[in-house]
Amino acid sequence: MVILEFDLGNSRCKWRLRTDHEVVARGHLLTATHFNELDIPLDLHRLSIKRVLCVSVVSEAKEREMVAWCESFLGITPEFARVAPAFGKVVNGYVEPSTLGADRWVGIVCAHNRFHNSLILVSFGTAITVDLILRGGRHLGGFIAPGINLMLSSLVNGTCRVAIDEFFSVASLQPGIATSGAVHSAVTAMLMGLVGNGITQLQKMEPESKMDIVFTGGDAGKFLSLYPEAQFLPDLTLDGLSYVFNNSKNTEQ
Repeated sequence: MVILEFDLGNSRCKWRLRTDHEVVARGHLLTATHFNELDIPLDLHRLSIKRVLCVSVVSEAKEREMVAWCESFLGITPEFARVAPAFGKVVNGYVEPSTLGADRWVGIVCAHNRFHNSLILVSFGTAITVDLILRGGRHLGGFIAPGINLMLSSLVNGTCRVAIDEFFSVASLQPGIATSGAVHSAVTAMLMGLVGNGITQLQKMEPESKMDIVFTGGDAGKFLSLYPEAQFLPDLTLDGLSYVFNNSKNTEQ
């Protein structure tokens, strides 16, 4: 059976086609564009797709647009992953569990299934999120900060004489010797401080446990050199989506 999976994010909508054994196609489109842009790349697989799974942080209006496209183009109503108070051994750390982002939730569930130590999960996207998970599966909560582009654009838009290159390519902690470099190094330092604080908090809770660090998200690759011990899982959200639906025998998603 061929399954079409979507990660509907703030900036991009990632998709992939998979069978039970492998990923056969993948791509993305900007969230602001219409889903009919997928008509051509998916046309060859149209009749073989039997199920559509989604994890979403977009608006309800965008979700309705996506549902309408799926039903029109594929004749299939998509299924959306929903956040739960718990899933298996993983316990949602939010006071109101449903307010945790669905993308974070499926990533947390999937990462805990893969790694069996204390876990810090960092997602580098439009926003940067840091989630802390104890070895036994209890989610402690997390941190949310502006992503790289939001930080840079806010500085550009809020100052008169800070001329910088908004293209962030390489993370560096060295002092900048030009304005652009100084800003980029500051962004790196702030983000690494955020990650470092998460590590410190997790170590306080489970000082005897080994810790795994997992990076995901579109900008994660720019920071791997600063944390060589980190595991980079670019498909974690889509893998989490698959995992949640494959292991939801008695759980309504």
